[in-house]
Formats: sequence, structure tokens, C-alpha cells
Amino acid sequence: MSARTWPKIVLILLISTDLHALLPPSPQPSWLSLPLPSWLQSRLLSNEKTPHPLPIQSLALPLLLPLSNISASSQSLIINSPTSSGKTLAYTLPLLAHIDPSIRNSVQAIIIVPSRELGLQVSRVVKSLAAAYPFQGGRKMLTMSILNGSNLSRQKCWSREEPPDIVIGEVGKVLEFVEGGYIKTNNLKFLVVDEVDELFDLNLGGASNEGIRRLLGQVLSPTFATSSTNEMNGFESATSANLSKSDFSRSSRGRGRIKGTFSIGRPVMVFASATIPQRRHFIKRCKEMKWVEEDFNLISLEDDEGDGFDTGGVIPPQIDHIYFVISSPEKLLPSFRKILRRLLLLSAKPKKMLVFLKEDRPIAKIGEVLRKDFLDEAEVFVLDGSLSDRAAAVQMFEDSSHGKRLLLATPRLAARGLDLKGVTDVVNFDLPQGAVEYIHRAGRTGRNMQKGKVVSIVSEKEEFRITRLANECRCSIVCKGRARSKRK
Repeated sequence: MSARTWPKIVLILLISTDLHALLPPSPQPSWLSLPLPSWLQSRLLSNEKTPHPLPIQSLALPLLLPLSNISASSQSLIINSPTSSGKTLAYTLPLLAHIDPSIRNSVQAIIIVPSRELGLQVSRVVKSLAAAYPFQGGRKMLTMSILNGSNLSRQKCWSREEPPDIVIGEVGKVLEFVEGGYIKTNNLKFLVVDEVDELFDLNLGGASNEGIRRLLGQVLSPTFATSSTNEMNGFESATSANLSKSDFSRSSRGRGRIKGTFSIGRPVMVFASATIPQRRHFIKRCKEMKWVEEDFNLISLEDDEGDGFDTGGVIPPQIDHIYFVISSPEKLLPSFRKILRRLLLLSAKPKKMLVFLKEDRPIAKIGEVLRKDFLDEAEVFVLDGSLSDRAAAVQMFEDSSHGKRLLLATPRLAARGLDLKGVTDVVNFDLPQGAVEYIHRAGRTGRNMQKGKVVSIVSEKEEFRITRLANECRCSIVCKGRARSKRK
């Protein structure tokens, strides 16, 4: 080989090589690089489930910290990111960092959730982190859950005798405590609304849930701001305005940010969900109602600004989507039993499946049929009945040592935010009403970047709905089986 041809060969080799593969991997972000108190950093680093901050947490935390002056650093924040992306820690960590247990006369943080099940889950996360607070003989950080099934009489006495630092509850219960004077909010620092589209019914046009509007009006009104600080006669509100694309400065991660500060005495307002349908309209409405300041932060891991898609959300890419076509709705249950046996028993790997049914299905009876079908081959649990029955079913589903488990649930009880460990498959016995519900159901699997699968069962007449869901959710849903129609 001549020396003259050597440089040309080297150039060709370099062009055909992926140069990114030659570069050293980017270092993982660290909890130590974020301005969290040392006790929270130690707690996170000691938990193998949280070795490092996820992208949404790395974006959110710097906006709600540092700790030196909450009134100067606080921001209205809207978090719109996929299921299992770490939204709960994104708002609970800065919330906990700002709590001062020496303040005894007021609640300092309120987290609003749409359901008891999600409230219990968020409460477990908050209490686990708060337990690490180094009170050193002083006052511990106190958390109170106000949920359906709670002993409200006892909690009302407790909240008056020793006000909790953090309240987690459903909107109706929290509103009852606020309006009844059982909890004071004069030193409120954080107000979080989780699963905001569910609470405002945004997928139905935002027409309902007067309770959340009343609560926000109570806590964020000028009257509240005046009573919470002696230095204010009211707070200055910006005039509402339509949002244009120039309002956002986009980064490569899909983050839109408008920086600014709250008026003194106003709590940090955080809205969070995996889906925010008609997001731009929702933001406009929030500004008109003075729920967020004109200067606010929007954090999203999507590439778009939420304009062209009704769901305002995406499905994690590690989830596969398939469907089976049955000949008629009347054959749904027998066809489902055959498909379930194929999915559950022909797999060599352990399966942990979550099945969604419509609210009016006889879920307990269907559960009994499946128990007889599978006997000792799989365990069947039903999320139905009393609050204690439902809690017991979830606990057994998670803790059972059997390799193959099946949990039947209705959408209202399990589709939103509930983090069930290790769900491998989500099965739609009944199709969801729309793309938003499909995204939330799908989000129960594929968590922590693990592979997951969504299986839907439809009749021939319903197959068009699968195409519509695939288009609206921006995912591919592949047909894996079709029943043969009997010819007349």
C-alpha cells in the first residue's frame, strides 16, 4: 500500500464510524450537585432505587431551590412529563427541603391528589424521606393524610393540637379542613396539585370539579396573601394574556421556561401530570384565574409544546402495544380467558398482569371465574369492595411470592399514578374512553425503564378505535390475533 493512498483510507474509516461511540459516556448527574440539604442527599444516596436524579428532577429542583429565601426563589411550576419519569420526587424533594418543623402554627405544604390510592402512595414517599430529618431532640417533620376512609374526627383534633407540616389529601377533604379552620395556611410554602388534568377534568373540557377551584381560590387569593403577612396589603397580579410560541425559550430537552418570582407571602404553586390535554389553553386559564404568575416555569420532556396533540403526554418507548380481535362483544369473557391463558401460562418468565375493566363490570364475579380457570397456576386478586379490601389486594399483589399474578382493577382505582412494582403486562379487557386514559393505563408497566406490554381486546366493530388510539398516542399497536368470523 502506497503512502499516498493511506490518508484517503483513514478518512473513509472515520466517516463510516459513529463518532459518538468513540466519545466517553456523559457522567450521570448526582444528588450532590443539587442544592438539597445534606440529610436529603444522604437519604437518596442510601436508597438503591434513587442512585441519581432523573432528567425531570434535574430540571425541576434548581427552579425550586436554593433554600436561602423561598419568597425570592419560588416559581410557579407546571410539570408535564411521561409516567414513571420521577414527577413525585421532582416536587416532594424541594418541598421537604423548605419545611421548617420549628414553625408550629401552620401547615407548610399541601399536596392534592385525585384518589385515596395515589394519596397513600405519595404519603409513603414523603414519610420515608421525612423520617431522615435530623430533628436532634427537637420537633419531627409531621405528615398527615386526609383521604377517604381516614378517621377525620381524630385528624381534626390532631391538626388543632399539633398542626402537621405537610398535608396530603383529596380535594374535598382538604377543603373541609381549610374552610373549617382545622388547618391554618398562613405560613403555607408549597401547594401541589398532582394529576391536575384528572382533578380539573381537562380531557372533558375542564368543565367540572368546583372543589379544586374553591381550594385554589381560598389559598391563592389576595385575601389569603394579606392575612398571611403583615408586610403586604395584597399581591400584584399580572394581567392574563394569550400564549404565543415566542413565550417559550426551548432547550434541546424540550423545556419551556419563563423565569420570575412570586409576590411575598404567596406559596409555590406546582401542577403535575403525565397528560395535560390542551396544555396551552390550560396555562392561559391558570393565568386568568391567578393560579400561576405571569412569570412561570413549564417543564416538559416532550419535543413539542403541546399544541398539536390533545393528550399533552407521551408513552415511554420501552412499552410494546398489541391487540387481539374477537368476533363479537358477547364473546368477550370466553375470548379473554383464552387470550389470558396464552399470555400468562405460555410465558417462561414470571408474569405480573394488571387488567382494566369498565366501572360497571361485575369485577368480583369475573375474578371468581378466573380463579377457577387458573387454580394453582396463577394468583388472582381483585381491586374491589371496601377500602380495606382494596388495600389488602394491592398489598398481596405486590408481596406474593408466587411467580405469576393477576390483578383485576377498574380504571378509577389504578390507572392514575399508582406505582405497582414489577407489572409486566397491562391488559385492556375494556378499551379506555380515550388516549389520555390509555396513556395512564400503559404507564402502570414499563416503569424504571423496564420492558412492558399493553394488550387490548376489541371486537371487529371496535377495531377502528385502536387506529384512533395509536394516532393520538403516537405509538404502534400491532394486531397479534384475529378470530374467524362464521360465514352464514
